[in-house]
Amino acid sequence: MDFTQNSVINFINEVNKQRSLDDTVKAINDDPAIKLRRLNETKKQGVNACMNSIFAKICADAIPEINGRTADTPDLDKVVSDYVSRRTGGKDLEFYVKEAIRRNPKNTDVIKNMYESVERIVNKEYEDKTLNPETITENDLAFRLTPEIDDKLSTVIKDNNLDDLAEVIKDNVRNTAITEVELAKKEKEERMALEEELTNDDSITTEAALEEALRERGIGRDVSVYTPSLFEAVMINKFNEAAKNVQPVYETEYTLENAYVAEGVIDKVKSAFKAKAEADAKATIASSHPKFTATIEGLYKTVYAEYRSKITPINMGKIASLYKDSVSSDVQIVSSVDLEEVKRSSAEFKDQMKSLMESKTVKRFVIPKGKKQYVSGSEAIKTASNAVKALDSFFAKPDVKSFVNKASSYVTVKANKCDNPKDVLKVYELAVEYYVAELAYYSAAIDHVVSVVECAKKIIKKYGNVSVKESAFDAAVTEYTLLNISKALYLENFGLMDIDNIALEYAKVEDTEMIKKDIIKDMLPQTA
Repeated sequence: MDFTQNSVINFINEVNKQRSLDDTVKAINDDPAIKLRRLNETKKQGVNACMNSIFAKICADAIPEINGRTADTPDLDKVVSDYVSRRTGGKDLEFYVKEAIRRNPKNTDVIKNMYESVERIVNKEYEDKTLNPETITENDLAFRLTPEIDDKLSTVIKDNNLDDLAEVIKDNVRNTAITEVELAKKEKEERMALEEELTNDDSITTEAALEEALRERGIGRDVSVYTPSLFEAVMINKFNEAAKNVQPVYETEYTLENAYVAEGVIDKVKSAFKAKAEADAKATIASSHPKFTATIEGLYKTVYAEYRSKITPINMGKIASLYKDSVSSDVQIVSSVDLEEVKRSSAEFKDQMKSLMESKTVKRFVIPKGKKQYVSGSEAIKTASNAVKALDSFFAKPDVKSFVNKASSYVTVKANKCDNPKDVLKVYELAVEYYVAELAYYSAAIDHVVSVVECAKKIIKKYGNVSVKESAFDAAVTEYTLLNISKALYLENFGLMDIDNIALEYAKVEDTEMIKKDIIKDMLPQTA
């Protein structure tokens, strides 16, 4: 028997082994007892999913509008499941409910009735399959929250007066949040007034004098424990979570594809001149010069139009200020163009023009397209600001005629020294390349500024203080609403000491740590 035959036999044996294994697994899964066991697991998942849905519905109804704004609560089902997981150390809602009933059977009638109603709904859904386990299919082992089941869950909420409970919780959350917001505004005003008072106090000339003035006003620096309110603590927790989500680099989607106005100009000019290769030098100059000046004029106008439309509306000072005030002031910014590299390449190419003109060797100016990643976002914005100044200076007096005349004089001197049409054509091609190199820097400067500004805007929008505060505030309102639901349904014990401990847990405050009230209050969004 040769090697090939052995391979075939081994392959057949392996196939037969796999078939035998598959048959064994199928036989086990087809066992009615196994099917019933798997179905019970599915029903357990169904109960959890339904309970989670009810909590999400109650929460959605209980989240209030605060100062004309409703908290942004995407995917409440996940928010609820994450909340329960945090409160139970990774357990599910069924565990949360059963533990509450076990600890406090006298006050948990509502949650018990709700749980038993959900169990009946789920069991009814699988009643036929439970009685006839041999009919169970794989499709039956994945719970689906159908519109019919959802309607039944809404009925459970109504039957247990949970919709009325949601209204009570809504009022409580709204009043608490508004109180905190108003207190934040008041304390900010008081703090600003104090700062102005101390600034204008001529007697305060040393740090010791300042500390004494603060002590006289009851603002000492002695270490003491400050226990935040529950809402404050939740706010601190959500603010810290939001701030942690800031990533190291956020690159703008802006690219340089087809952005350089000089791209393709050389090829177009070359093709326009090819037919004139047999004409005499003077005729070539006469016929080519208008095309050259038109090309240069077109280049200038296009770059200037880009500058007017993209750069002049930008307030770099405001961008820099907003970026500085954002929580992401140290994140990296990626520019779509390495401006310094373009500047260096442009200068080098223009320096080569003398020798190129003498040799009539045509060399195309290649615009570098490497991206530039700034370790410091502030440095990126500073570079962009300098680029804007260079553009403002270049286009301070946008005189197209003067620019074209300069180019015309340059090329005329060079072309008149040529003895044949081919050299004339080369001179014009070289001259176009020269002005492509000159204008390429300014074109690249536009793209650099735009990319840096767009990147900075995205960072500011997504991770600036205002955005983070609003996101944290929304999350805090939702979390506080869920805590109120847990309290109302006696899912946890919320005595005064318990609330203090929960608050400290959220804020992660140790006994030796001092938390300043003004800092905590300032975390609240003033736009709320």
